Amino acid sequence: MGFSGFDEEHLSILQSSLVRLIYIAFGTSRPELDEVYRIAYLLASSSIEVRLVLLPQGLDGNGFASTVSDPDKALSRVLKDALVLPENTGGDHVC
Repeated sequence: MGFSGFDEEHLSILQSSLVRLIYIAFGTSRPELDEVYRIAYLLASSSIEVRLVLLPQGLDGNGFASTVSDPDKALSRVLKDALVLPENTGGDHVC
């Protein structure tokens, strides 16, 4: 699917599955972060909570897990530290 493939069909599947929390672990390039926010607002409008998992620059989940001595603990930590999105900035945001 790639980082820009999430659409209304995916949202519909999540809604019908009664999903209430999604963790997103994209990269941190500007286009990827823009897409994270687009998805976060789309999901939030359907009462699905979104959390952004921040991995070290240039690593995906597998790469990160292979660089630490205790992958279970390290991955649990990054999930615990995931940012809740969309952040409430007090204003309207248009994606």
